[in-house]
Amino acid sequence: MIKINDLDLKKWKDYTDIQTSSLWLIASRDKSQGHRNIYHGNFVPQIPNQLIRRYTKTGEVVLDLFAGSGTSLIEARKLGRHSVGLELVESVADETRRHLDSLDNPFNVSTVIKVGDASYAPMIDYLGSFEIKGGGALWAINVANETDYEYYHLVILHPPYFDIVKFSREAGDLSNSENMMDFLSKFKRVATISYHSLYKNRYAALVMADFYRNGELVPLGFQTMQIMQEVGFTLKAIVVKNMVNSRAKQGQEALWRYRALKNGTFTFAHEYVFVFSKQ
Repeated sequence: MIKINDLDLKKWKDYTDIQTSSLWLIASRDKSQGHRNIYHGNFVPQIPNQLIRRYTKTGEVVLDLFAGSGTSLIEARKLGRHSVGLELVESVADETRRHLDSLDNPFNVSTVIKVGDASYAPMIDYLGSFEIKGGGALWAINVANETDYEYYHLVILHPPYFDIVKFSREAGDLSNSENMMDFLSKFKRVATISYHSLYKNRYAALVMADFYRNGELVPLGFQTMQIMQEVGFTLKAIVVKNMVNSRAKQGQEALWRYRALKNGTFTFAHEYVFVFSKQ
């Protein structure tokens, strides 16, 4: 079996802070070591922290196709992993790059932020062009291999939940999809790029949630999970993470409870973390 992390299983009892349950109860967002909760829909740092520690080794490379404010990249840096983040909006990428440049880099790893559309199929070549400190390109693009490029040891996906939060005015922004069919079509291209970017026998994670539309539950989590399977991923786990302190509901708990009682629905208190492997 390929070793995919730095954990010493002879000391497995010592890893009390590593989650192995399918229910993650996170009381509050980690705001230490450079993390900023600067916009609605920001990633919870504890999720990439768990994923990076479980599915990578020191010195390996993490890819986040929706980098945003750099949550995954910050976690990768503090854990001694190189990372590449793709961000659609150039101004967001520039700000994230400036912020990362201001933070400590105790392991002297490389953190690369690229501007681009995660649903644009030719992006696979672009994602293969990055450099690691102390050397040239870590992996050159293998032009002869047209299906699997295999640059990354872990892929993390935290895309928009359809149009629930509008992140930009960019046409390529998944939150600006015309309808669900358009969103899922674009996401399938994201999933395909993820699959072909990842080393065999390594892992990818998708963070997603469901929503209500016109009184009907839209199971977006399971729809995107199935797309990941369709492009070739093997489903390894479905984790439920609580959202008790979600910014969307702060100060409005009574209103959400009233709406649930009125409409015969339930108030969301969770997101999904789907874990996949490429076998």
